[in-house]
Order: sequence, then structure tokens, then C-alpha cells
Amino acid sequence: MVLFGISVMDVIGSFFGYVIGLWMSGEGIYFIRSGPLIAGNTQTCTAQGFILTFAFTYFLTAYAGLGALCE
Repeated sequence: MVLFGISVMDVIGSFFGYVIGLWMSGEGIYFIRSGPLIAGNTQTCTAQGFILTFAFTYFLTAYAGLGALCE
């Protein structure tokens, strides 16, 4: 069950981080050149950051739990 949760969060994190990463960025992001891929605003950028932070936190706790189960 832990491995299934890790796999699901990996798919969700990869989707929001790599597939629609630039699309959710706002126009005020200055290190990214404004182009046709940037269609988001501050709220979509914040939502993406929350989801990626949640996925990263889940990875840390799930891998720690998996390590404790394997010992």
C-alpha cells in the first residue's frame, strides 16, 4: 500500500511539475521569458507550489515508513 501511494504521488507530482509546469506560472515570473506557454496567474502558481510541496513531503514520510517496514 505504501508503494502504491508513492507511485500515485509520483505521477501527480510529475504531472504538475513537468507536464503543465510552465502553463501554471504567472506573468509576473521574471526569470521565465513570457511566451505562449505561460497562461497562469498567482493563484495557479500558488496551487502548483502547494501540490508539489505536498508531494515532496509525502515522499519523505512514505520513504521513511517504507524503510522502517523493511528493517
